[in-house]
Amino acid sequence: MSDEKTIYILDTNILLHEPFAFLSFKEHDVVVPMTVLEELDSIKDRRKDVSRDARVAIRALEDTLSDATPEEVLAGVKLPQNDEQHPAGHLSIINDYSLKQTAQVLSFNENDNRIINAALHIQKENPTSKIVLVTKDINMRLKAKGAGLAHVEDYRTDQLIDDIQFLTKGYHQFEGDFWQHVKVCDTQTEGRNTTHIVDKSSVPLCYMNEYLIDESETFLWESYWLE
Repeated sequence: MSDEKTIYILDTNILLHEPFAFLSFKEHDVVVPMTVLEELDSIKDRRKDVSRDARVAIRALEDTLSDATPEEVLAGVKLPQNDEQHPAGHLSIINDYSLKQTAQVLSFNENDNRIINAALHIQKENPTSKIVLVTKDINMRLKAKGAGLAHVEDYRTDQLIDDIQFLTKGYHQFEGDFWQHVKVCDTQTEGRNTTHIVDKSSVPLCYMNEYLIDESETFLWESYWLE
């Protein structure tokens, strides 16, 4: 096994394809450029299915970084650890708007260029690490290679399951207002966290640790089972 550290920079379309993608890189570090956050924000209010994925991605990122200081967000916040034998990497935000325009980077007049420039900056600042831009945009992958980025990948090129439609997307959506179908709910509050305990029959189609959303635009919470 290689000890080479890998840093993955995620394009916007990766988080729209799978809102929890930033949790899928095991022990490696993940960087989200500021431009990606702005693109998600501009998409979240559209009346299309993609806006739902944008809202879920934003909320998942916020939940991960909510307790971190600005300095910690820039340096990297440790991601949730699946188990003790597999350490987790870190998630950080890079302010690609603050990067200086030089002759070695693309112009800053396009969002794709700013994301590529962020990856090039990270590659320059981390010469001993493997820097990978992850995007589903074929043209962006070509531009990044042409600009000098050594590693560019599509998301989950090593996918072991051929038919990914059977994989959970990380969330389950209910029709209408979820609470109209709940008869009994026990609510517990501890600090900033509120837990709603409902019967499993109210959420028959969801999996543990999925985010649950409905069409009210105000309902989003994470599921887990109690014995």
